[in-house]
Amino acid sequence: MKLTKTSKFRGFGSPGKANKLSSEELYARNADRDLENIFIGLKGRIRFGTGTDGDRGENIAGEFQVITDTGTADAEITLGHGLGAVPIGYIVVKINGGGVVYDSGTTWTSTNIYLKCSSANATTTLFLLK
Repeated sequence: MKLTKTSKFRGFGSPGKANKLSSEELYARNADRDLENIFIGLKGRIRFGTGTDGDRGENIAGEFQVITDTGTADAEITLGHGLGAVPIGYIVVKINGGGVVYDSGTTWTSTNIYLKCSSANATTTLFLLK
């Protein structure tokens, strides 16, 4: 299926009659139609990969990382990665405790990110987004 942006909304009703929808309503209908086409086109085709440490996403730019914190809550963890670029963020896929993983405040690089976890000894699986 070829995905295309809907360029004109012709409205509903009888041909030749003026459409009474406001520009906001027309925009909303076009946006709904465009999103529906995207979802239909991508149905079942977004895959992250196996979830194994270091594994790359199948068709999403990123990689899985499994980290175990240092045993001290809220201590900075340096996480090396192989993205070759500074990640734009991460998704916490799994954590074996009640902790929260968060950015430590240290600037990320193309080889390392710096995180903290509010729980000691937590093992966390992340998907780093490129």
